[in-house]
Amino acid sequence: MPFQIVQEDILTLRCDAIVDTADERFGGNSGLETGEAVVTESQLSNCPFLIHTAVPRWTGRGEELALLHRCYRSALQQVERFGFPCAALPPLGSGEGGFPEELVLKTAAEEIGRFLAGHGDTWLLLAVRDKSELRPGASRLAELDEYIELVRQREEREQQAMLDMASTAAFPAIRPDDLDRPDTAAFSARPHAARESMPKARKAFAHSSDGVPESGSDAFSEQADPACGSESMSPFDFSEIEHRAVLDESFSKMVLRLIDEKGFKKDSDCYNRANIDRRLFSRIRCDESYHPKKTTALALAIALRLSLSETRELLLKAGYSLSHSILLDVIVEYCILQRCYDIVEINALLFQYDQPLLGG
Repeated sequence: MPFQIVQEDILTLRCDAIVDTADERFGGNSGLETGEAVVTESQLSNCPFLIHTAVPRWTGRGEELALLHRCYRSALQQVERFGFPCAALPPLGSGEGGFPEELVLKTAAEEIGRFLAGHGDTWLLLAVRDKSELRPGASRLAELDEYIELVRQREEREQQAMLDMASTAAFPAIRPDDLDRPDTAAFSARPHAARESMPKARKAFAHSSDGVPESGSDAFSEQADPACGSESMSPFDFSEIEHRAVLDESFSKMVLRLIDEKGFKKDSDCYNRANIDRRLFSRIRCDESYHPKKTTALALAIALRLSLSETRELLLKAGYSLSHSILLDVIVEYCILQRCYDIVEINALLFQYDQPLLGG
C-alpha cells in the first residue's frame, strides 16, 4: 500500500530516504529556516539519503501550526524532486515538538493525503516509536471507546434475548405423551408462540438503519428500521437483499460504477484516497472476477465516501459483511457514522487498537 504506519525505529527502516528533524542551525551558515528541508547523503547502510527539516516547537501561537504544515510539504517536495520510491518520516511535531496529539495527527493526515493524491506510486512509511506519538485526540478516543462498549452491550442483550426466546416461546417443553403421537397436533402451538414472540424481540432489539447502538448521546442516536420492526418480516425474507444486491454486478463493476456516480474525474482520484497502488487497481478494473481483501474493500468504501448501507452492499459483492464481533468493523463503522473519510486518520485509529490497516 502507498502509505503505512509502522512501530519501529525510523533509522532501521530500509528505504530510499528518511526524514530527520533538525534545528534552525543545521548546516552552519546555510541557515535552514523553520519549515524548510534539505537532502544530504546518509551514513546508514539501510538508507542512502536523509531529508532534514527544521520543525517548530509548540507554544500555542497560531503560526506554529502553519510552519508544521510547511515542514511536511518541504520534506515531501524533496521526495518528489529526487524521485525517491520509498521514504520514511516520523510524526513531525510530536515528542519534543510539543504539539497537541490531535494536531500532530491532523497535520500528518492532511499533508500525507495531499501528497499521495498526486503521487500514488510513492511508498510512504510513517514510523512511530510508540503509539502516543500518533494518538488521536482524547475526546475522539473516548467517544470511540464509548461506541465500542455500546456495541458490545447491544450484542450481549441480543444474544441473551435469542437464548431466552429459544428456551421459552419458540421451543416449549415436550411432554412424554407427545412422543407417542404420530400427528403434529401436539406441536401446533409452537409456531404460533414463535410468531408472537419474534416481532417483540425484533422491536426490543432492532438495529437502526445504519446499525447505531442505543445511547443517550446525539452522536449515536437511533432511528427506526422498518425492516427490523416489521411483523411481516421473517428470518428467511431476502427480498431487501435481492433488491439492493444486483446479482449480475460484480465487485469490480460496482466499484467502477460508483467512481462514475460519485463524480471522480479519474481512477487515481479514488485509488490514491483508498491507499491502493495503481497496479492493484488495474487488476480491479481489468478482472471482473477479482476478489479483494476485506481491508481493500473497506478502503474503497472510505475513498468513495459511502454511507453505511452502501458500504454493506459493496462488501456483500465481495462476500463480506460488517460484523459487530470484529473490532476492525466496529471502528470503521464508527468512522463512517461520524463522516470521517480520511484514510490516514482511520488507519491511525486502527493502529491504536492493533487492528489491520486499510488499503491494498
